[in-house]
Amino acid sequence: MNNRILLVAAVAGLAIIIGIVGFSGQLIINDVSEGGIIQMSEHGSTGVKPLIMDLEELDISYVDEKFATLNLRFTVSNPNYKSVILQFVKYEIIESGSSIHTGQIGERYDGFITSSNYFTILGEGSTSLSDTITLRSAYNEVELWESIASGDLSWQVKGQAYYSLSSMTAGGENIMDFVLTP
Repeated sequence: MNNRILLVAAVAGLAIIIGIVGFSGQLIINDVSEGGIIQMSEHGSTGVKPLIMDLEELDISYVDEKFATLNLRFTVSNPNYKSVILQFVKYEIIESGSSIHTGQIGERYDGFITSSNYFTILGEGSTSLSDTITLRSAYNEVELWESIASGDLSWQVKGQAYYSLSSMTAGGENIMDFVLTP
């Protein structure tokens, strides 16, 4: 047999396989569900389940007339079969309708040089994220500071979690909004 015929047949076979995978997308390759990598999806696309956010702690650890220190801790659960990369969580702490602090845990990837501070949450696992917040007393917020000092507060934490599957063929960037109360 001629070597050129074998080479053309091999290249044509490889091109057909790449074409099938490329044009079918997530209909055939599904590495998100438990069934395996090569399977037909029932709904035409694979879905990424949203993360589950719980507010584990929002406590005042120190208060004086000028400063207050808050401890904030979230538990983030991943209901997906595959691991999830949680890039960052943006949050806002609200007391009686007024925003008293905005913050962020983690970072978005930015290029090759800088390192990223993101969290990998294994499939069907969870992790804790925490932050320590220092508030300064403002003279025009006397009622708020008295509420903080007495511990008589009605906190609400609003935010967004930015995450993606650590998967070859599914995921993309996902944004999940949340509103939590202690």
